[in-house]
Amino acid sequence: MTLACPADTKTKNPGVATAEDNCSTVTVTFNDVTTNLCGNTKIIARTWTATDECSNTLSGVQKITVRDITPPTITCPTNLVLECPADTSTNATGVATAQDECSTVTVTYHDFQTNGCGGTATIFRTWSAVDGCGNSNGCVQTIVVQDTTAPSLVCPSDKILECPADTTTNNTGVVIASDTCSAVTLTFNDSVSNTCGNTFVILRTWTATDSCNNSTNCVQKITV
Repeated sequence: MTLACPADTKTKNPGVATAEDNCSTVTVTFNDVTTNLCGNTKIIARTWTATDECSNTLSGVQKITVRDITPPTITCPTNLVLECPADTSTNATGVATAQDECSTVTVTYHDFQTNGCGGTATIFRTWSAVDGCGNSNGCVQTIVVQDTTAPSLVCPSDKILECPADTTTNNTGVVIASDTCSAVTLTFNDSVSNTCGNTFVILRTWTATDSCNNSTNCVQKITV
């Protein structure tokens, strides 16, 4: 008899030997020899013995196999969308849970990562659960690290210069920009309003753009 683990191997389930004798009543007994296998699986050699009142005996062996062919159940952590920079360790993103009715379960994972702009990425985290008999099951958790945050930007202070004046950035200053996810590109564009003589007003619009095309602007006013 082959049973699925976990199994009831008491005589009520695998059955009881029957015996007859032409001369007297018969007593039926049994003795088990158990060979343990993986997890809680095993093979039981159950020796049944029939003994009559004159101590004549006859024996037979019943083989009971308890096997495990059922994989564990596994539940993945929820899929996540995180803002860069992000902690993608299992301490922050969760751990799969698994259980098996026949043995302990070992849970492992493997990451496949597709990198995007800057420090963004998509991680396909494949979780695997393996029981003591080598039956396995898996699930995939998707972790998206996105960048929707614009760089921080500090404009140079407004300037009032005496004509003639050097209005290059070496003289009037450069913005300070930073981004938590990627490098930043700085550009500027001037809008010039001419006034008397060679005097004018420059509205210098600075733009900081990160690798994921998030941008921040600020305006510096330079008066000559």
